[in-house]
Amino acid sequence: MNKAPHPGLAQRFVNALLEPSAQQAMAESNYNGPTVKGVQLAPDLAAKVVGQERAAELRKLDWAAINKSRSAWTDRWNKEIETS
Repeated sequence: MNKAPHPGLAQRFVNALLEPSAQQAMAESNYNGPTVKGVQLAPDLAAKVVGQERAAELRKLDWAAINKSRSAWTDRWNKEIETS
């Protein structure tokens, strides 16, 4: 943030995102797991959020393989989906 036009506002924004109420809201709206300790989620919500434990279980994508076919897949998408 050294060269940010408004470093004080940037710091306040980051601090606001780390408030427990903001962490709770992000968990409820898009299932982001809290990044600060002490945020208590209801059990049904906690089962849906993606935190460190669930992230470790997610399937890793093979980006080298994906990138080999990406252009062809994009062309196919554009022909079959975008034009329909």
